[in-house]
Amino acid sequence: MNCFIQVILKRCPNITIVTVQNALSEKRLRCLEKIDHITDLSIPSCLLHRYAPSIDRLLCQSRLKQLHILQRYDSMKTLHNMLRMGYAIRISTLSLTILEMSGVLLKWNIVKVLCEGLRVTLQELLICGSLCNSPHFDEYITAIALLSNLKVLEMPPSLFSLCHRKIPNKLIVLGQLPLKRFSIYVHYYNAPNIALLLNLLPKTLKELVIFRTTEFDSSIWEKDFANTTFKVYFCHLNDIIVEPDWMCGNNELLTHTLWLPPYIYSYNSQRFDSVEWYENILEKIKDDDEWSNVEVLRTALERSETEITDQLTLTTAAWDLSNHSRYADEQSTDDAFIAKE
Repeated sequence: MNCFIQVILKRCPNITIVTVQNALSEKRLRCLEKIDHITDLSIPSCLLHRYAPSIDRLLCQSRLKQLHILQRYDSMKTLHNMLRMGYAIRISTLSLTILEMSGVLLKWNIVKVLCEGLRVTLQELLICGSLCNSPHFDEYITAIALLSNLKVLEMPPSLFSLCHRKIPNKLIVLGQLPLKRFSIYVHYYNAPNIALLLNLLPKTLKELVIFRTTEFDSSIWEKDFANTTFKVYFCHLNDIIVEPDWMCGNNELLTHTLWLPPYIYSYNSQRFDSVEWYENILEKIKDDDEWSNVEVLRTALERSETEITDQLTLTTAAWDLSNHSRYADEQSTDDAFIAKE
């Protein structure tokens, strides 16, 4: 891997975009620290807990403008992918314009730290696939309101979704943001609440994205948005949102699955479809203080760098393993990262 990085940097010294698809060892992940002028970084959310020290150092890139912490298409949604306070503080010192997170647990105090630090620079907050704690809705939305230049906002359905319930009064702060694109999940159709939401949206809005797990009845829905001054997009469960720069463009990040409950430990767990599915789930999560730096370091040390016997990916299996080049292991695509100039 060291040789591979050196070859890339020699031929492409001005690399600014880096996408990490996977990392089988922390040693290999540390190689990315040699690139000190990254402006656009994408990493899988499953690495937040596994390789915390190296991820923390990656976030020290002072020129970073776009950060994408994304769930891999083949990974489970898990409560262990918590964005810890240390990460939040580090990210808040950057001059990010785009912050995207999916498959990540976001507590309200973490969002507050992020928004306070990025209040001037951040223009896009894409967190529809993140898990939030809805009882703290006011705290979340108050923090988001600090982003004075926010142009694009995705509302996590775990935080708020349109249904038969009364719209929170705090949602009025949306009208104070210079939003041009806003995405929201609809759990139940409720005409009065939809009308109220439309009145709360800022006049700067150009696009409204409505998500729903079932098909839309155009005869019912379209009349509610007939007189809007912005474009309205209706997306349902069968729509696949593709991240073009994720997984080398060959695999699709199935973002729409993140709109569905629940965040589970096992694929075999029962699925719930009530609007309250997320309300008490954070009670199972340890407080940030329990995730001390000592425990994080111990986790890293226990993962010996010599234990690189992880399962080979399908891509690696397709390689001709009979070629015993001395750089075969170093250039293995098991690390699966790409760097773009």
